[in-house]
Amino acid sequence: MRRVNYLQNPTGDIVRLMIYKSDEGVYVFGFDDLADTSSKWDNLFDDLEEAFEFCQDTYNTDNANWINIEDPYTDCQHDWIERVRIKGKEEGRPQWDQFEQLINGRWTEIAKSEKVNSFGEMTGNERLFASGLLTEFKKSLTTDKPNAEKIVRALQCDEPSLKKILQ
Repeated sequence: MRRVNYLQNPTGDIVRLMIYKSDEGVYVFGFDDLADTSSKWDNLFDDLEEAFEFCQDTYNTDNANWINIEDPYTDCQHDWIERVRIKGKEEGRPQWDQFEQLINGRWTEIAKSEKVNSFGEMTGNERLFASGLLTEFKKSLTTDKPNAEKIVRALQCDEPSLKKILQ
């Protein structure tokens, strides 16, 4: 189980949180970037309740704003939304801070993008792409409309755009 939350009123430099329930416990990842990228920090909790409580107490999250996202693929980074892995790791020669993304069934090297501090000047599609939520949004449109709406709202689309995108 993984969920992401784009903070409505960020305090400090953290603008997005992710929760990931794994075999070891529940991770909370903190991000200082709206784009899909590596987290700035992570904390490990014993259970979901404790993780959600931390997010609510520390970052004033609203439990209704958490967006469901798929679990990471095997050998992929847990803190990225898209299917991303460290280049060379599967061969035992990891190239830290160099990443590959699974695109159309092929692992493709990706360049580190510029930090996204605001979605303000972006189109809806640009917001979905930059956030890493495009695949999740397309899937949610057919299987989970409320999750699709949460995604569009989290990316701060205006009401007319929201209605057009969700049609």
